[in-house]
Amino acid sequence: MSAVLTTHEATVHTMAVHISVLKVGPKQVTMGMFRQLPYEQVWNSMALLERLGGCEVPILAGPIWGTVNYWWADAHSEDDTYTNDVGQWVKHGDRRHVVWQSADTLRRAIVCEDVPYWLLQQHRAQSEALKALWRPIWQDIIALPQLFIAV
Repeated sequence: MSAVLTTHEATVHTMAVHISVLKVGPKQVTMGMFRQLPYEQVWNSMALLERLGGCEVPILAGPIWGTVNYWWADAHSEDDTYTNDVGQWVKHGDRRHVVWQSADTLRRAIVCEDVPYWLLQQHRAQSEALKALWRPIWQDIIALPQLFIAV
């Protein structure tokens, strides 16, 4: 049985939408321009370990501007052909492309939900503490705005 929607119950609301667009000057960044951003990891694994030891060192190398939902055809998010410094992106959970600032230049990086498997394997005794330290950083990253680029 289908519900009946009457004009007495239905209303139309105008809503505001916020869209963050990545631009260079007046032009929106294209997929090609995004791919040309230098790739550099935004987080430092040694800083993560130093934090466990009580040092207040920054884990991120610079401010992250936002995420970009763009994975090109030969490196789709479901296709582990993207590689990081130590191999393929496997066993790292969800991942995001991010645009971040290093001094006065923009860079791109891939940030994963989980602490990299290789780091956990090298520091097994500290693996739960590493995960607990990383969790709020990941939550901050997924809360960042998605930056739209031109198709």
